[in-house]
Amino acid sequence: MNGNRPASRESTVEHIADPIVIGQVCGFFGTHGWLKVLSYSRPRQQLFEYPRWWLGRPNHWQAFVVSAHKVQGKALLVMLEGIADREHALGLVRHSIAVPRSALSPAGNDEYYWADIIGCTVNNVDGVRLGVVRRLYDSSSHDTLVVRGEREYLIPFVRKVYILKVDVPAKRLVVDWHPDD
Repeated sequence: MNGNRPASRESTVEHIADPIVIGQVCGFFGTHGWLKVLSYSRPRQQLFEYPRWWLGRPNHWQAFVVSAHKVQGKALLVMLEGIADREHALGLVRHSIAVPRSALSPAGNDEYYWADIIGCTVNNVDGVRLGVVRRLYDSSSHDTLVVRGEREYLIPFVRKVYILKVDVPAKRLVVDWHPDD
């Protein structure tokens, strides 16, 4: 956070069971503690449905209550209890935003949370291991897997075209992707 000063007197460092990252603090807005956030949710405003967020990094989360939020142009803005000035807001930039998995609604058929895809082993249809999903990103037309093995692959998450099988419990994906692609 900021030096030895806590980010907020109202926030608390507490345990979060099975955290799922739903976004990131990407900046601040104005002088009264508003934060700009990047949402990993669809629709992107869905992250405002969670009244309590944990900000930080794995094994060090700090709980905050969302006191206000708004959409301003393309930006998503949020006010957290106890963050009342630019200095405190600046100390939270680049922190991940998480909620407990239990707060998420179940994924529908053929829907997956990014958190469940990250870490999956990726094999192609010929059984060649391409690597492990390290992250995903939204490339406007579709999500894209970043798979790292002997080299890095960017594979569009397009079902029945490139993504043939997703087995979340086994942490395994089968793709139609040649190792030289």
